[in-house]
Amino acid sequence: MKLRIAICAAVAALACAVLAAASGLPFVSSLEHAFGGDEESVAEAASSAQAKMEPKVSASALHEEGTLTVGIKQDVQLPMSTVDDSGSFQGLDIDLAADIAEHLGLKIRYMSVEDAADGFSQGCDIVMDMTDGEEDGITIVGTYAESALGVFGRNVDGTVTADDMSGRRVAVQMGSEAHSELSHVTPSVTFAYATNLNDCFHMLEAGEADYAVCSAYQGALLSRYIQKISYCGTIGDISKIGIGVEAANTELAAAVGDAEAEAEQDGTYELIRDKWLDGLPHLDGTTAISGFAAKQSSSALADAA
Repeated sequence: MKLRIAICAAVAALACAVLAAASGLPFVSSLEHAFGGDEESVAEAASSAQAKMEPKVSASALHEEGTLTVGIKQDVQLPMSTVDDSGSFQGLDIDLAADIAEHLGLKIRYMSVEDAADGFSQGCDIVMDMTDGEEDGITIVGTYAESALGVFGRNVDGTVTADDMSGRRVAVQMGSEAHSELSHVTPSVTFAYATNLNDCFHMLEAGEADYAVCSAYQGALLSRYIQKISYCGTIGDISKIGIGVEAANTELAAAVGDAEAEAEQDGTYELIRDKWLDGLPHLDGTTAISGFAAKQSSSALADAA
């Protein structure tokens, strides 16, 4: 219950982020102000609850008895994770890991790591934000998130199609995955280039672009600050994201899987997801944008002729 209260308090703190954004604070700084402050954090609430629980994992399955050591990748960004000015971790990964630790009756410790191999070599029990086949010798537990390119539009209701986007102005970061993906499909769009995601969404808000394309999760986090901007669907492949556990540690893998399932069943995970993704639906392909096709190369066109 304390965990749910902390999550709801953080959601209410979004109002502070809106005010901070309006005053000109950088986007990430605004989030740090919004999710920091004097409110009890998810991790603090979980730690308080864990102190009253018995561990559900044996000491032999952990690097430190009674503590779940969690690897947080350095190259992963909000809404999955970030480190604020005080050095505290924030993000969906952090909140979910705290809830899993609470379910397991364990304290929690976060560690910044370059990748899973680095994390496990340094004594992590689990590493967040991992995909199947990313590294050998690791079991991926559950699927708590997804990665895909998302399309966002202004005054748009529902999923759009490739024909809707054909020839329209689409804000992207130069050289980004979104830029590359849209450069190799037909029908073609007209690019409106921006130096960062903030600028992409400012262009969309100002009517200088009809759509913005970027990471669906990052777009969902940004769009909550701008009225009339909504999610319109995904483009390209969707990758499933889970939790990495060393393959040999079958006890911990099973326990983490059970704890994640409990978080979904009791509704805590949806609270965490809504806190960071503001109602973005699960990316399961039901909102995939139809009608785009890969461009034929010049050699293929010559062969066809």
